[in-house]
Order: sequence, then C-alpha cells, then structure tokens
Amino acid sequence: MSTMNLAETSKTDLAAKLERARSAMKAYKQDAARVAKLGLGITLAAAGGAASGALQVKHPKLFGSEVDTDAAVVLVLTGLVAAEAFDGAEEHVASFAMGMAGAVAARESMKFMQSRAA
Repeated sequence: MSTMNLAETSKTDLAAKLERARSAMKAYKQDAARVAKLGLGITLAAAGGAASGALQVKHPKLFGSEVDTDAAVVLVLTGLVAAEAFDGAEEHVASFAMGMAGAVAARESMKFMQSRAA
C-alpha cells in the first residue's frame, strides 16, 4: 500500500486490516507451538527407542532374571506417569516411554516372526 493509498484508506478499513494481520500472526504462533510440541514428542520417542537399544546391549535382563530391562523400565515409567509423579512433565516422559515400548514391541515381533519362519 503506497503512501497515497494509505491517506485515502478509511480508519475502519485500516483497523480491519490490522486485525486480520494480528489474527494471522496469532495463528502462525499457534501453529509454531503445535509443530514444536510434536517435534519434541517425536524426538523423545526416538530417544526412548535408542535407550531401549542401549539397555538391550548393556543390561538385557533385569538382575539376572528373564525380564527384559527395557520392558520393566517402560512399566515403571508408565506407572509413574499415571501417578502424575513428574510434576507436569508426564507428557514428555510418556513420549519417551512410548519410544521404549515401540522398540520392545519391534524386537518381540521380530523374534516371533523369526521363530515362525524356522
């Protein structure tokens, strides 16, 4: 909008354009927050999967038992999330636990499919 057009524009039109611009900025800000939240959840899930893999290599069984350490950690984290023990960070811990649970499920599915193929 040029200076000449600006002088000819009514205050009502300018106010409407300003309000539309404010609404657009608010929508962009909300979208950015939503995308950041999704990105953090995905990153935490990937970290949970990586932690599961590391536990399988370093400590595959819980204290010499037949219980997978990573599966036990998932159960403990799930219980603590349900008990709201993380002071508002439950959603983040749940994402991490979901990544671990996904890795456990993938490993067990692979074992089952390999046993069926043999």
